Amino acid sequence: MKRISAVLIISALLLASLATLSAAQTREQTTIQTTAFDTPAQKGAVSFSYLNFPWGEVTFSYIELGKKDNYYGERTWPFAQLDNKVALTLDGTKIVPGQYALVVSPPSDGKPMSLSVVPFEGQTFLKAGNVFSATPKGTAIYTKDAAFATVTSMADHLKIDVAPSAGGFDLVVNYGNRRLTKSFSTK
Repeated sequence: MKRISAVLIISALLLASLATLSAAQTREQTTIQTTAFDTPAQKGAVSFSYLNFPWGEVTFSYIELGKKDNYYGERTWPFAQLDNKVALTLDGTKIVPGQYALVVSPPSDGKPMSLSVVPFEGQTFLKAGNVFSATPKGTAIYTKDAAFATVTSMADHLKIDVAPSAGGFDLVVNYGNRRLTKSFSTK
């Protein structure tokens, strides 16, 4: 009887210490953020949704460098959803109204990091609390080399803004001390 009691006490202490350890190791949960661009004729003509990932310099370096034998260095990163109610042009590529995933692919096979625009249907692929969402299935309508510039300012979480420009807007992606800017035309 004493032996069973001792085993039960030890088991209870072990479970309590595991629960305490789990509680101590929680990480910040991501939430879906949205930024929008209004045209003169339509409010909310273009919106971008994204998860506010906390800056992870080591993780992002795997993506940036395409580090092999690393989960993040070998997979695509769908970092934002584009919903447009008006036609857009990005680097000469027409983007008809719809919903799209903006996807970064790490460098591989001698090719640099790239940015793709992938159309998809259905619910958003972004999941609050998730760190990396699965890339939606679809064929990219746009894929070009992309490089995040190193900047002096620091964004402790992924932050996406739109800045009006002469022919439309600039998409500005800030993540840690990295920035990617892409110009979209609404004409």
